[in-house]
Amino acid sequence: MRNIIILSLAMVLLGAGVCGADSLNVSLIGRCNIDGFIYSVFISDSYAYMADQYYGFHIIDISDPAHPYEIGSWGSASVSGRRIFVSGSIVYLADRNGGLRIINASEPSDPFQISSFGSSARAIEVSDSIAYLTTGEYSFHTIDVSDSAHPEELGFIEGVGLSDVLISNSYAYISDMYYGLQIIDISDPTSPFIVGGYSEGIGETVGANCVAIHDSYAYMPWEYGTIGIIIIDISNPEHPSLSGFYHPGFYFTKDIVIVDTFAYTVNGYGLSILDISYPTHPYEVGYYDTEDVALGLFIQPPYAYVADRYDGLYILDVSHFTGIKEEAQNKPRTLSLTAFPNPFNSSCAITANVGAGLAPAQIEIYDLRGEVVGATPRGRPDDVSEITEGHARGHAPTNRTFIWTPDETIASGIYLVRARTEDGGTAMRKVVLVR
Repeated sequence: MRNIIILSLAMVLLGAGVCGADSLNVSLIGRCNIDGFIYSVFISDSYAYMADQYYGFHIIDISDPAHPYEIGSWGSASVSGRRIFVSGSIVYLADRNGGLRIINASEPSDPFQISSFGSSARAIEVSDSIAYLTTGEYSFHTIDVSDSAHPEELGFIEGVGLSDVLISNSYAYISDMYYGLQIIDISDPTSPFIVGGYSEGIGETVGANCVAIHDSYAYMPWEYGTIGIIIIDISNPEHPSLSGFYHPGFYFTKDIVIVDTFAYTVNGYGLSILDISYPTHPYEVGYYDTEDVALGLFIQPPYAYVADRYDGLYILDVSHFTGIKEEAQNKPRTLSLTAFPNPFNSSCAITANVGAGLAPAQIEIYDLRGEVVGATPRGRPDDVSEITEGHARGHAPTNRTFIWTPDETIASGIYLVRARTEDGGTAMRKVVLVR
């Protein structure tokens, strides 16, 4: 369990709730203990399908999220379930010991195998009746599964794969524990080919065991040099490049799912939620610590479903997770806050418009530890210059602007600007400093 030393000031300012000593903006809805080694989870309809590295997979009824229960399972001690994908009543299981398993789960209490392919599988994703499979023999396969009873190989590549696969548009993004990110063109499934990759640190275990895509960036765990998440610019698939990283300072990330502008990740503590509004500068805004090691994740709002190794399924409520809003909810209607340019690399003009008749707003800037790095009227003269403008019929100025010019001691990153009036109104905005 992590030791909570300080609650992010941003959460305090926005009235974010803390649900127990080991959570922030996330609450537990239900749990289902499972006897096994739970590696991943996939949600379809009212069921959670959970790959078990010791057995196969389990089916959990989640129609009542507060009281999930196991309704069926498939496998044996020889079946090592890693990743799982479900389409309708068909379950595609990547079995490390037995390849791709195709199972009919139309009756959840009594699933049965239809067919199989290969001898070892690590990850699986299915799109338009084509299965994309990585194997334990370092190979990537495209398989026609339109006839579940007779899967047919369409194409393959040797020397790639092992960890995870994600399909986006006409590319397969492969993460690998040893070879980093590999990008494969699958526009013709019968002739897939590698178009590019990112492999800084080859020769060491880089630990890239999953991948998520958001806009033109790939997010991957990375343990070469530092434990964290790297952000790779994939706008040019032939020449992906490193754009940023997130260093949480604790357990290695096991899975990543991106929804809207939030990256949901699981690790040795549990669930961690990152704001990726600025893709190359993610930061943690919520978490929930599970009892064991969280390995798998599926997001289906308003819930996060977490596969927790020896502890089974956690159903977590993320509906109240709001992150850091551009403006707080308790501000008066006439109070607004702007920043330009944003992001910036030398100085930023921050303006609070308080409206006629309101008390002047004080503006403060905080880092994500909650420490003040700039303020007006008080503040460090070297960092802040103030401009007051715009009067309304004898009232106090309607606009208050100051130019924030951080010195060299202020690092690149995301900072929180708060405008506050004497009558309790507040507004907030994020600014990004890029050196």
